[in-house]
Amino acid sequence: VKDVLTGGFEMGNLWYNEPKTLEVAFDVIGDIVLSAASQQYGGFTVSMVDQLLDPYLEGLDDETVKKALRLFLKNVDRTILDSFCHADIGPEATRFGYLLMEAEKQVQNAGWTAFTS
Repeated sequence: VKDVLTGGFEMGNLWYNEPKTLEVAFDVIGDIVLSAASQQYGGFTVSMVDQLLDPYLEGLDDETVKKALRLFLKNVDRTILDSFCHADIGPEATRFGYLLMEAEKQVQNAGWTAFTS
């Protein structure tokens, strides 16, 4: 996915510019996963998602990132069958990886209804 995001790419006769913000990167990754999962049998994995998205955190505070992560996780949960989409984090510690685990823990403890936005 990193190679696809860097410099922009074309998918389905639509040009995607390289994302400049975390929210746009989430949107583009969501589009990639939906497209790939619908065109192949089996799963699709976004490998080392933390290393891929860590650069987009520059200038953002932790609470802003966790809110964006919760919204992204909620979107993925409701639009992509989990049997077809997986993501993993790399072996090195990253800020994104830490915040992802924090956001996931918050959602597991409180449920989706606690996060309306």
